[in-house]
Formats: sequence, structure tokens, C-alpha cells
Amino acid sequence: MYQSEIFDDFLYLLALKFFHMAGHTDATEVLFANHTPEQVVYFDSNIDISLSRVQREVLKSAINVSHIFDISDTTFEISRTGSVSFYSIELLGTKQNRTQVAYDIHSLLRIAFSGIGSVVLFRYNNELMLSVQGHNSNVYFSDWFHQDDDFELWAERINVSGISFKSSVDFINDFIYNSARCYLVYPITRETASYTMLPANYFSNFYFSDEDYKETACDYLIYAKKNMVMILLSKAIWKRCL
Repeated sequence: MYQSEIFDDFLYLLALKFFHMAGHTDATEVLFANHTPEQVVYFDSNIDISLSRVQREVLKSAINVSHIFDISDTTFEISRTGSVSFYSIELLGTKQNRTQVAYDIHSLLRIAFSGIGSVVLFRYNNELMLSVQGHNSNVYFSDWFHQDDDFELWAERINVSGISFKSSVDFINDFIYNSARCYLVYPITRETASYTMLPANYFSNFYFSDEDYKETACDYLIYAKKNMVMILLSKAIWKRCL
């Protein structure tokens, strides 16, 4: 049976199944389910947070925030590096701006999340996206994938067997490497940009306009015609001499 037939109204259960399939948890219940973003900020965080009007507007694009589970810092070989928290969030808005909305939501709510690093499973309609916030506070996204067609494929991509538990930093870095979009993991180098994305004369000290190119081409044609005339005259004179 498809995920959309079972979990349409229960993203937190879908998220629990997803991370359980990937080997990250054996929990049977989530820590809390379907809270509003405001509840997460003002009540669940246990810290004093003041939001601006703009930030409150951003939170209106999210519903059903659920805290799925935590990986405590004692789980890692090097402890005291911080815990990692896992959440799920439903997105509102349009398909065109869903990734930007997810970025804004995660960047804002990370201050209220329990872990030093956080992983969020976002859903828009029937499509899912992983968002990972590391120790440097940067947020990294996966591609969007369908909750029916690509569910097991993505659970395999983030499988616990391919992620280090030496420290929470290593865990987050491996999670990002296994899930993030290619252009985030493999940024374009200066050399690649120089030799494959820029015109050949980009670094030239000379600038030619279209008129300059036309004038240069005409000069070459005139020069070629003059040479051809001289060659023909030379041949004619040579024949007469014979």
C-alpha cells in the first residue's frame, strides 16, 4: 500500500518509519506530534525566544511540526559534541517557493530545536525533502522525492551503515554527504568555472565589440582579395614572359 494512502494526515508516523527503515532509531513513538511552530518556539524549546513580525510571518508557512527522536551525544564515540535531533514539518505555500520556505523555516526553528545539529523531513503535498543543519548553522537540502516512489531509495541513501558515529560533527557531515544535492556537496571549482563556464576570451585584456569584429573581418577579406589580385597578375606576367 502506498505511503500516501496511510500517512496523508500523519507525517510524523511516516517520518518515524522512514528513519527506522534507515536504521537511525528503534523508537515506537515520537517525542511530540503536530505542534504549531509557535508552540515549538515558545513552549517546547524551554528557552526565551523573541520573534520579529517578519519571523512570525515565516512561521505561518509551516504546520504540524513533530519531534521524532534524538540521538544523544553519549551515543557517539567522542561525547560532549552535542546531540542530533530529528523533526518532520508540513509546508504550505506554492511549489515554486517550497525550498526557500523550507530554508527559512529550518533556519528560524533551529534555535528552538533540542540538538546541536538537526535533521528535518519536510513534506509538500506528496513530496519529501531532507534538510540538515550542521554545527556551522548552514542548512543543506536533498532533492525533493516522492513519498511513494522513492521512499525506500532515500531510506537506503541515509542508511546508518554509511554514517560515522565517531562524533556528532562526523555524523552530520556524513548525513549531508549522503543526502544533499550534488551542487552543495561538490561545489564548482574556480578551474571548472574558468574552463567550462566562461568564454575563451574572458580573461583577455582586449575588448572587441561586434563592430570591431566586423571591421576586422572586412580588413582580412580586403587583404585576401588584394593578395589574390597580385597572384593573378603575377601568373599573367609569367605566362607572357614564356
